[in-house]
Amino acid sequence: MDIRIVDVEWALDDAGATYQAYVVEIARGLKTWAVRRRYSAFDDLRRAVSKELGPLASPFPGKNLFGRADPAKRQRELEAWLRELALAVAPAPAAYAAFTSFIREPPDAAPKATPPEKPARRSIVEPAPPPEPPKPPSPPKWDPSFMSSDPLAGLADALPEPLPPKPAPKPKPPPKPPRAQKPEGEAVRKFPQTTARATFLTGGAKTYAATGEGLRDAIKAGDLNGVQDVLARDSSLASYQDRQTESMLHLAALFDHAAIALALAAHGADPTVTNAAGESALDVAQPSLRSKLTAAREAWKQTSN
Repeated sequence: MDIRIVDVEWALDDAGATYQAYVVEIARGLKTWAVRRRYSAFDDLRRAVSKELGPLASPFPGKNLFGRADPAKRQRELEAWLRELALAVAPAPAAYAAFTSFIREPPDAAPKATPPEKPARRSIVEPAPPPEPPKPPSPPKWDPSFMSSDPLAGLADALPEPLPPKPAPKPKPPPKPPRAQKPEGEAVRKFPQTTARATFLTGGAKTYAATGEGLRDAIKAGDLNGVQDVLARDSSLASYQDRQTESMLHLAALFDHAAIALALAAHGADPTVTNAAGESALDVAQPSLRSKLTAAREAWKQTSN
């Protein structure tokens, strides 16, 4: 068995809180599958297998309660611990059961049964009779009187009639005169846009409540105009934190809404505020956005003093 942690993804749980999910890829023989597990699932597995196996040689990374955690370092330590556990877990029944529940191997697909071939149906339609051969052309009629009177007249009657002459070709119609071109400098006529079409193209803007939850809905929808409208009515909402202690700037950076994140920072949102997991907006923001958030925050401090 080969087991590796190939990626780390951000996800939202049922309560709307963000967490890191580790993508674990397992290969056994010709079968390969992947599962997503958060850090708490790894910690539950460690407690379950420690009763039989004790601590392993590879250290298990502890939960970082203070300061910022290094996601790449934690990923490497979890992978090393999990690979050692996969080699040592077979002799311990309870630990092996917890490990197999953690990796959750999918069952093999049952081969589809081949349906029996249906016997060929006998045709009850009688075959069509073969076509009749074409009849030979009838010979010209013999007129015995042409020898006694006028031989040429009788011969003329026996010859086939001449073909009619071909009709004369129709004369071609005269070419159409060229269309008159508009003189240079003449303005092209434009039709004004109707009110119904302009309304269809612009659409109606959605209005959000001037509350923290209204601002949160506008950020999740990626509506920059809605965010600016809520902040124009109450700029203090830029520092709002929801029930999961997520700041609005943290939420905008997580969904990579750069324009909304800069608008929040320009209204005083602090990018260093952390949530319950100890993560700030700078931890989840893209590298190109971090310096812009800090600059926007400093510009707001100078204008507010």
